Amino acid sequence: MSEEWETWRLRFAPTFAPTNWNVAAGLIKLIIRIYDEFETKDISLVEVGSFKGESASMFAGSGIFSKIWLVDTWYNKKIEDICKHNMDRYDFVTMLKGTSKATYEGWSIPIDVVYVDAGHDYDSIFYDINNWSTVVKNGGLICGHDYGISSPDVKLVVDTYAKTHNYKLEIFTDSSWLMKKPI
Repeated sequence: MSEEWETWRLRFAPTFAPTNWNVAAGLIKLIIRIYDEFETKDISLVEVGSFKGESASMFAGSGIFSKIWLVDTWYNKKIEDICKHNMDRYDFVTMLKGTSKATYEGWSIPIDVVYVDAGHDYDSIFYDINNWSTVVKNGGLICGHDYGISSPDVKLVVDTYAKTHNYKLEIFTDSSWLMKKPI
């Protein structure tokens, strides 16, 4: 790993050590794209499906988000504890334990960005994109992960949603994706 990449890793994700640096590079490019869209460091984000908090640590470490909510069932206490450890340094991150559906149904706060990375089956990704996108402010971003060959249902739902809403779809090297909601 180059010295430059190590500097980026320490800045964006001090607890994240991916074995494939395309993952980190793609997510860093997504974060830069989010910043370029808003040109502020006062961005709110909901990450639906956080697991160990690896991508969340990169979002939080970027310095562009003022509030981040993580939604996950954390069905495994060990995984939940890893996520908590990864988020300990960030007082603007709130972990919300529960299903995407239960959390969404009680949600009332407009957000700038949603990052969908929970269930990868057709019904789950369809629900998450179609519902969580409704709390994204006009001009906000609908994003997620695992677009591509390893998750064909994610690709199908994302492509269909983008086409149905006439949204431009951007794909990143880590299989993250982004669409802008019109103003």
